[in-house]
Amino acid sequence: EREMRHSLIFTDPMGKVAYCSTTARQRLRPFGPLQTLDQGLLPPFLMVLFENKSKPTARRPHPEVILQQGNRSVRVRLVSSRRLGAAVLLIEDEAAPTPSERLSRREREVMDWLSEGKSNEEISIILGISPHTVKNHLDRIFKKLCVDHRHAASTLWRDARDSPAE
Repeated sequence: EREMRHSLIFTDPMGKVAYCSTTARQRLRPFGPLQTLDQGLLPPFLMVLFENKSKPTARRPHPEVILQQGNRSVRVRLVSSRRLGAAVLLIEDEAAPTPSERLSRREREVMDWLSEGKSNEEISIILGISPHTVKNHLDRIFKKLCVDHRHAASTLWRDARDSPAE
């Protein structure tokens, strides 16, 4: 869910919560109290999706609401399944993930050392892991950051770290 920037809440057609993921709770926390989720009820700022159900159109196939708090914004779409007799709230972050949000804690540590110009062997000694593990981390990092080599990853990492947004 974190990598995909989506979270899910499963409900019945009336909005009674059957399942709410931990990531969904984390994404919704800035927008209001969530105590009702523990009781199987959606918070009022999400119940509006069930109260204002409109007929789907080509432009807007699913009812949605965009929640904003400061520079944080999430889109919540109501996707219903008549066949299953259930509804899914799809929660999406509106902002593109920053490079550090795409990586695990360990991957961020590897990138910090990589951006300092350290070799795989040096990073392995510093972090107490094998050079092969460093290589595996870098392979995953390159994929997540959509880059092909260590120089591109390092440049992207330094630029993101130096930008005011991070």
